[in-house]
Amino acid sequence: MTIQSNKIEFKTKRLLIRKIKLSDKKQVFSLGSNNETLKYVDSSTHNSIDDSILEIKRIENEFNNSSSFFFGICLNPNTEIIGIIGIYNIDYKHKFASSKSILLKEYWGKGIVSEAQKKIIEFAFNTLDLNRIECQVHTEHSQSIKRLKKLGFKKEGRLRQNFLIDNKFYDSYIFSLLKNDSSSHLM
Repeated sequence: MTIQSNKIEFKTKRLLIRKIKLSDKKQVFSLGSNNETLKYVDSSTHNSIDDSILEIKRIENEFNNSSSFFFGICLNPNTEIIGIIGIYNIDYKHKFASSKSILLKEYWGKGIVSEAQKKIIEFAFNTLDLNRIECQVHTEHSQSIKRLKKLGFKKEGRLRQNFLIDNKFYDSYIFSLLKNDSSSHLM
C-alpha cells in the first residue's frame, strides 16, 4: 500500500498531529533521553542528538514505505513536539498493526494521548483499511490501561516477561481494538 505521506496531518481541538521531520531532533531527543518518559516503554534511550537523528531517519523511511506511521503530537497552534504516537508492524495481508505512544511526563493525565489516539485509530481503520489494532502495555502503567479501556480496547491477556527495560524483564498486557468495536468509542 502506498500512502501520500506528505499530506498526512490531523487536527483536534487542542492538537496538531503531524509528520516528524529532522528539524524536530531537539524535541525527539527530549522525549528519547528522558527516563521518566520512557519508564514504561521498551524504547532505547537516546544518548545524543545523533541517536535522535537516526531515529527520525528510521521513522521517515518506514513512513515513506508505509510500514509504520509515527507522528509528532503538538499542542495547537504550537508545532513543537511533546509526544510521539503511531502504528507499526503493519500487516496489510491480515489487516492489523500495533500502536504505541510516548509523551513528556509534564503532559501526562491531560487526555492528550487519548485525543491523538482517536485520530490514529481513525487513520488505521479508514485510510489503511486495517481491522485490528494491538497495544502492549506495561502491567504497572495504570494510566495507559485506563485510556485503552476508555477507547474501547479489550484486554486479551498477559504476556510474561516480554518487555526488557533497564536490563530487567517485565510483563505486559495485550489489548486490541477491532474496526467494528471502535465506532461507539471514537465519537
